[in-house]
Amino acid sequence: MTIGEIAVAVSALKSATEIASYFKNIDNRLEVAEMRLKAAELIDALADAKIAIAEIKDLLTEKDEEIKALSESLSASDDLQFERGFYWKITEDKKDRPFCPNCWDSNKKIIRIHKHPIGGFYHCSTCGANLNG
Repeated sequence: MTIGEIAVAVSALKSATEIASYFKNIDNRLEVAEMRLKAAELIDALADAKIAIAEIKDLLTEKDEEIKALSESLSASDDLQFERGFYWKITEDKKDRPFCPNCWDSNKKIIRIHKHPIGGFYHCSTCGANLNG
């Protein structure tokens, strides 16, 4: 979210408020045509504000998701232990299957690796790494 996007929303709301104030002060029937023009401007200003606020809401939602993913990644790193060339998740003194060190080190993704039945090496289906274990 940028300052510019917030400024657009605030500007549109300010414009809508000024037009609404204009309506409050109309007392002459000759100003009906002008009132209709101002009503159209008010609708436009409110539509602009609504769009700007929706965009800000989307950006905030994206940021919340990013924060959540980073928090989960940070939390996951507390449970990981590097041993014998792999990351292992330790929960209640138990080791889970190994996780790919390439995926964790480069993208902070916890990806399980699988032992190849013939070669005896481990394979990551995400990054394609073949790892000796």
